[in-house]
Amino acid sequence: MEQVTTLNGYDLFEVVSAFQKEIRRGNEEGAMYWGVELYESGFIPYAWKRMFIISTEDIGLANPMATVIINSLFWQYEKLSSNKGDKKKQERLPFVQAILFLVNSPKSRHTDWALNYYFDSHLFIDSKMKPIPDYALDIHTRRGKIKGKTIDDFFTEGSLVGNHQVQPNEIDYRNACRTRWNDKGWLDAAKQKKAEIETLKSFKYKTYQPEKSKPEQATQSTLFD
Repeated sequence: MEQVTTLNGYDLFEVVSAFQKEIRRGNEEGAMYWGVELYESGFIPYAWKRMFIISTEDIGLANPMATVIINSLFWQYEKLSSNKGDKKKQERLPFVQAILFLVNSPKSRHTDWALNYYFDSHLFIDSKMKPIPDYALDIHTRRGKIKGKTIDDFFTEGSLVGNHQVQPNEIDYRNACRTRWNDKGWLDAAKQKKAEIETLKSFKYKTYQPEKSKPEQATQSTLFD
């Protein structure tokens, strides 16, 4: 396979590996060095792709907002890059910020280890297939209905939340729903009301013809001029 090299003669894939390893270890100087080498060599999309991966592979649950922030910085990079007349090349700002953010972020490889463990384990699923747990067979499933599961079973088992952080009014809403859904009279009335509303919507949408407005004159944004 032909070797792909960077501006200063490095092997591209070795540079990418060094880039991620320095970010992973929190080495700002090293990460910036290899990041700039990728940038100046024209491998900018490759560097961004690697940073997307790092945000989940090396940071993940330690800082769940990392993926959102890297996506946002990439969006900013693309917008700034669209201004070809910017002599200051300000699109480099979000690129650098992305590297610095990843370097200094709390890190965890939990996601990557879990991916490898569970996908590897699934290769041998035939020898230890899990049964569907009974609490999953609730009133919303075919087998649950056959077993005679009820709304109350859903509230006691099916809707059980682990690591539950109760929010204001949550229990009041839950109790009200449980009362309503166990009341056949209320359910019948709600079903009828929904049907009436859908009929009314259908009638309105079929008869309503909005006026055709004149197309607005296109205006070009000067945000990135």
